[in-house]
Amino acid sequence: MLGPVSITSECSCMEICHYYDIEYSYDGGNVKASTDGGSTWDLLVPASYYDGRMEFLALDNACAMGELVYSDEHQPFQFRTDCFDLSGYAGEDVLIGFFFGSDASGGAPGWYISSVRLGSSESPVEQRSWGAIKALYR
Repeated sequence: MLGPVSITSECSCMEICHYYDIEYSYDGGNVKASTDGGSTWDLLVPASYYDGRMEFLALDNACAMGELVYSDEHQPFQFRTDCFDLSGYAGEDVLIGFFFGSDASGGAPGWYISSVRLGSSESPVEQRSWGAIKALYR
């Protein structure tokens, strides 16, 4: 969760640097915005679009059935950037949520967010090596 952040006309683009290697359509992650403290969420669609749709119900139900998600297998390990247009929220304070749903099968590494940049400010995720991150889930 990020925020709440104040969206202005000068600061209405969000960029995330992330990596994902996810079991296609069984697992997935997406980004949403809330203007009511998290009671309801609107799906944010990246400029490059999502590459999957949640076709099977995830255990934790963080992404609803049929929702657009990041859901694909990527090799080799390489971070990418995606941008989200938040101009529709100008003048509002917004929570940004990163949602991920997974089932009990498969063994793909998952979704890792390295940093989030809103306008000119960056919020880096704690620096860890890939090996240290994977060791947390063994």
